Amino acid sequence: MGFAFDPDFHRNQRVETGEEQTRAMFEWLRNEYRRSLDLRNKLTPETTDIFVQPLVALDKTRSIHAFEVLGRFREGDGHISAGLFIDDIILMGLAPEFDTLVLEQVVAQSESLARITSRLFVNVSPASLEKREYIDKLIQAVQGPLRGFEVVLELTERVLLERIGLISELHRDHGLHFAIDDFGTGYSTLQTVIELALEGSIRYLKLDGSLTRNITTSLASERIMHITQQMARELNLETVVEVIETVAQVDKLRELDMDIGQGYLLGIPDTVAVWKGKLNYLESRISGTAPSTFIL
Repeated sequence: MGFAFDPDFHRNQRVETGEEQTRAMFEWLRNEYRRSLDLRNKLTPETTDIFVQPLVALDKTRSIHAFEVLGRFREGDGHISAGLFIDDIILMGLAPEFDTLVLEQVVAQSESLARITSRLFVNVSPASLEKREYIDKLIQAVQGPLRGFEVVLELTERVLLERIGLISELHRDHGLHFAIDDFGTGYSTLQTVIELALEGSIRYLKLDGSLTRNITTSLASERIMHITQQMARELNLETVVEVIETVAQVDKLRELDMDIGQGYLLGIPDTVAVWKGKLNYLESRISGTAPSTFIL
């Protein structure tokens, strides 16, 4: 028995498939609209907050070198990480708005921040550096409420290459310093790093967390960190190692003489008020006045 082509059957199939595709597209657009609306509703002064996470010296002092500012959204009685939405924030062109809200929170909480640190690390998106309005607000902040802080802006290697002139200007004219975030992902040139380091714009190299995860098992990761640390010493820079989660990682990083660490093992992100309470407690323990019922 041969195969008989049925035009009505195939025509109906095409119509059905087209209708399904249309419904699927409509459903996708509706979900995207809802997600967009939900995200825009989160980007308000009332719903945006900041957490801070310590950057800790990896030497024997274990002193807190600085705090990194992390965006959070208020949700009910708690907070959710803005990092969960960062791809959508960037895709929708909302990064400057988000960075501005974070900066405003830093300014609003500057008095409380001053009680726990004099150095702040703040992430900035490439899109924000394209907006003069954001740059002006940043300059006003560092010349006003944040003038008592050393403000370190974290930039990716790609942005470093694209905005060299602005980076030099912000350092030269307004005293801002910079950290290369996720260093080692391959976008920067050694010449650019050296030039910005010698003029004092760059102060820190933050090594990509993937290196930390493999530091106890990968000879390549160990060598990369060792070479980076040697270069940092030559350029009078400090290294910051992210995503530290185990004691074994800390031991290896100390063996490599890395400078500063960051990760859940050393301190979890939390509100400024919570970290103020933790540091007050630690100080009271040192002085012998800590309450015996206090739990850190």
